[in-house]
Amino acid sequence: MGSVWEGVPLPLAMALRNRLHLRVAVETGTFRGDSAAALAPLFEQVVTIERSPELAAAAASRLRPFPNVTVIGGHSAEEILRLGATLSRPFLAWLDAHWCTGGTGTDDECPVLREIAALDLAPAAAGSCLLIDDARLFQGPPPPPHDHAAWPPLMDVIDALRRRHSRYVTLLEDVIIASPLEARKTVDDYWLGRQSETAGKRSGFPGRLRRLFRRR
Repeated sequence: MGSVWEGVPLPLAMALRNRLHLRVAVETGTFRGDSAAALAPLFEQVVTIERSPELAAAAASRLRPFPNVTVIGGHSAEEILRLGATLSRPFLAWLDAHWCTGGTGTDDECPVLREIAALDLAPAAAGSCLLIDDARLFQGPPPPPHDHAAWPPLMDVIDALRRRHSRYVTLLEDVIIASPLEARKTVDDYWLGRQSETAGKRSGFPGRLRRLFRRR
């Protein structure tokens, strides 16, 4: 198995962007703004949502150099619903608002099912990709101090991802990936490339990697 990416897996995000002509990225759980800053050069528009007012304000200050990034303060599922029809173009969603550490979010540790339901109401949801961080925490009861009753099991998350739209769903490198069926080969190629990269099998792969991830 390849090494796990810290934050949003950018090569996969780029590959999906190119395959599906994604121009918008939506993030939940801004935290310090690292993922939003990484996505900003890759997408025309990035919207990131943070529940903590303090973290949202700090992230907005940090992300000010990126004019295409909008920081929204509020509950992720509620703010996605408010975005509504503005998500009229296929998007990449990076869902990372579930609680891991700190004080904010302990009363609603894992809003991921509500986030999926809200995103699926967007006009362009069928052609969009959803990536969910910390897949390991859905594979079994998360450890203390988490309230495991607040976390849906993995199969419930997968069922939610397939409820309204036909999607290819898989789990790679601690990320649950849900893409339109036509992007399955893109996801599979990413994983095969990561395995080859990790194993040191470089024969022919760097050229394929450049073609796969080339920005249009």
